[in-house]
Amino acid sequence: MRYKVYKLTFTSGIHIGNGTLPSSAAAIHADTLFSAMCIEALNIGGEELLDELVSNAKENRLRISDALPYIADTLYLPKPMCRAEKSAEDPALKKEFKKMTYIPSGKMREYLAGELDPIAVNRELALLGKGSLYQKVSIKEDADNELYTIGVYEFNKDCGLYVIIGFEDEETDWLIGDIFDALQYSGLGGKRTSGFGRFSAGVRALDSDLERALTCSGDRYMSLSVSMAKTDELESLLEKQETAYTLIKRGGFVQSASYSDKPLKKRDLYMFAPGAVFGSAFDGDVFDVAKDGAHAVYRYAKPMLMSI
Repeated sequence: MRYKVYKLTFTSGIHIGNGTLPSSAAAIHADTLFSAMCIEALNIGGEELLDELVSNAKENRLRISDALPYIADTLYLPKPMCRAEKSAEDPALKKEFKKMTYIPSGKMREYLAGELDPIAVNRELALLGKGSLYQKVSIKEDADNELYTIGVYEFNKDCGLYVIIGFEDEETDWLIGDIFDALQYSGLGGKRTSGFGRFSAGVRALDSDLERALTCSGDRYMSLSVSMAKTDELESLLEKQETAYTLIKRGGFVQSASYSDKPLKKRDLYMFAPGAVFGSAFDGDVFDVAKDGAHAVYRYAKPMLMSI
């Protein structure tokens, strides 16, 4: 599999909620990104292009990471859910390690050896951007107007999100390029009709060390995306001593006018959070999370695993 990095420079703030409008986050999970890609594929190429995108993902011709932070030329990875070799004894340092959510991609070995300075990393991450609250008014014809609050994350200059795309052939590479070209104008996240989530996408090669970690085998792997194993993979995966994970519930409403004549929720799916560590590689799946609707609804749960 070959890899590319799509660097997303946001021209406006982005609303990535955690279940409520006032919440905002500075990353986008792979399943949310894949849902947006599916909608865009349907818009630009109909069901034929959507089926091509989904089959590429299900048949391992395509892998996507979460959309993770970058600052200038530094790409940040999730903090692995495993202990470093050395444990900090200073309570202040322990607090800084706990606070740290991402690690510069070139400093993973330092982190695993317990030699990374968490204070310096947290100071750097503070330069990424900040969350803000926007007041909006919902205008109604037959009722009083309603004031509501939206949480929006705004990136600083030379900061944004990046996505690692793994692809097997040129056709898949072109397909993803076309979809990202279209997504720039549609935007990502919520409240796009209010102008949030617009971005410009640039493409760069993956750093050789990171590409090597994504392609080589090892005794421990960390996922750069939300993921979930298939039923026949799960038991053996969880038996591994090295496996450490947190589960997060993924749900939400279906964004499709043809799915139902009223808003319906997707079936909830519990997934491994990014940064989960596993003692062996696994395949994962693209699950159908439709519930009482007219067509399939896809939840991307394939891991992008790097050897650590």
